[in-house]
Amino acid sequence: MVARCAPFSGKSVIDSIASIASHEMIEAATDPLPETNPAWATTDQDHAAWAIPGGGELGDLCAGFGDVFYYPADVPYFVQRTWSNKAAAAGHDPCQPDGATPYFNAAAVLNDTVTVDDPTNGPYTTKGVKIPVGGTGTVMLDLYSDAPAPAWTVQASDLSSLFGGTPELEVTIGGNPSAVGKNGDQLELTIKVLQAGAGGAEVLWIQSANGATQPVWLGVVGN
Repeated sequence: MVARCAPFSGKSVIDSIASIASHEMIEAATDPLPETNPAWATTDQDHAAWAIPGGGELGDLCAGFGDVFYYPADVPYFVQRTWSNKAAAAGHDPCQPDGATPYFNAAAVLNDTVTVDDPTNGPYTTKGVKIPVGGTGTVMLDLYSDAPAPAWTVQASDLSSLFGGTPELEVTIGGNPSAVGKNGDQLELTIKVLQAGAGGAEVLWIQSANGATQPVWLGVVGN
């Protein structure tokens, strides 16, 4: 059952219902018993950052990013693209079908093992970068695309300030708020930890952009 809420801005009631239903139906099919027998319920341990903003089920992993709700050529309703491990591993848009083409992104190289003291589920370790509160560190961003693509803009922030909370990180790229790069480039991301986030960790939000295509990369900073 899908709740009958007010429709999304600029969308009809049926399109709003279809978009929500498409999200929930794929999760019901891929993780039908999340409490007693979880299936595709969350990410693997190394990629836990991707589940922090909105959850780890296949619909959740795409729902928070731009341009994931669309009208397919063969379906007359507004529906959501869904996460694909196969597409992500091949360097394509992980939100499928009909993802962005060409797909481009800026992948953070995160080689440290950090601990997050999750207040709900207890502590866990994941890949990230380890920087103490008040300290500064750097990571490299590897820029890539799955086909020839024009240069794009990259900027970064922390999840807390992005959604209106108190800033936890101060982030620059080569000393600037943003930078421009292309496939094969490397950019240096400098991170200063202003205050500890929930569980002694903060979430990096790295946004690439070229017009309406705006892919995201996530990472954990552990203190």
